[in-house]
Amino acid sequence: SPPFTAYPTLLSTYPTLSSTCPEIRTLALGPWVIIAIALGVVIIGIGIVVGYSIYRAATILLGEIYTKEQVGQYTNDILTRMMDNCDTNFPNDPVGYANCVKSGIQATTGAAEDFFDDPTIGQSGQTAASNIDTCIQDYNNSSSPKYHDSVALKACTDQQNKNVQDTVTNQTKSKGNPFGALLILGAGLIGMYIIT
Repeated sequence: SPPFTAYPTLLSTYPTLSSTCPEIRTLALGPWVIIAIALGVVIIGIGIVVGYSIYRAATILLGEIYTKEQVGQYTNDILTRMMDNCDTNFPNDPVGYANCVKSGIQATTGAAEDFFDDPTIGQSGQTAASNIDTCIQDYNNSSSPKYHDSVALKACTDQQNKNVQDTVTNQTKSKGNPFGALLILGAGLIGMYIIT
């Protein structure tokens, strides 16, 4: 047996069938191209399924995945806890409570806007802050019927927080079912199998 490096030289000295009959080379190439493309499509499809399975397994082992709706609920939980903290820290100071809630709303909705890339959430926080400022002005205005009405100020402040929570819920609620995506993926894989 000649050494491995001699094979290219040996092969180049013998004419191949495809070089002497170009028609055979053309006929042989057509089916192989189709088979190669079909195999490529199947490999990509299998790769998607296997990759998704590995991703799911890794997330189960390494940590939880949270849906948009779950994160929205956690955001609302933060807003609720923030109100409780403000109530604890400003039990006899209605304006202090209102300003505390306003600051919490602005901080939480600003972060949520960036996280969800949703300006509607951020705008709801700004609107709530502006409305709370108006309520504070009414509370401090001696000509207002709500002058030093701490119950009205707290009710106004709490309502603004509820409005923000409603916006967060509406903007993060589930819009569909992942079962539909699985059906599309399954149909695609069946289609690729039929093609091959």
